[in-house]
Amino acid sequence: MALVIGLSILAIVTWVLSGAMGGSTPAPSKSSLKSVHGSLPSTGTHSPGTHDSGAGRHAQGSTSAPPRHSAAAATPRPCPAADVVLSVSSSQASYTVRQAPEFQVDVVSVDSQTCTFDIGARHLWLQISTGPVRVWSSAQCAEGEASMVTDLHRGVPTSLPIGWNGQISGPGCPGPSTRAASGTYAAVASDGQVRSNTLQFRLG
Repeated sequence: MALVIGLSILAIVTWVLSGAMGGSTPAPSKSSLKSVHGSLPSTGTHSPGTHDSGAGRHAQGSTSAPPRHSAAAATPRPCPAADVVLSVSSSQASYTVRQAPEFQVDVVSVDSQTCTFDIGARHLWLQISTGPVRVWSSAQCAEGEASMVTDLHRGVPTSLPIGWNGQISGPGCPGPSTRAASGTYAAVASDGQVRSNTLQFRLG
């Protein structure tokens, strides 16, 4: 009887131990570890240029506003007399006494900055002389705008056509006047400070 009881107890202990060992979960294999890590987000170094390219796009998209200039700073100043060049030209060297000589006055600035100059009839005029005698002046028979301020850009001429009717003028350009006689004349443009070249032509 004692032997039977002892064998029964040994069988029970053996069954319990074998059941416990058989129910344990085996350790994961290396392949299963790889699949798990592969699904996790990478925490290593990002690919070259990923962050920098984003910063570059942001920098290119943001531009600083252009500097503002006040209205006073943008307004050109009057041209200094020393920076203005006047020149007179004509398409003909001689005219008949019945023709009306036509002249072109070019105004050029040599100033590095844009500046203003008045080309109005009362500010820029053409004078016709013979020897020391003044025969005609466009200021005395002014036609058109008395004042006409224009911007002069360096080296860019502003051309002004001025015609002479061939008659002798006087202050206020009074009534019918005497027609100039045949001879050699000189045309000069001036604004009171700047004087052009002297253009010789003949009337006859």
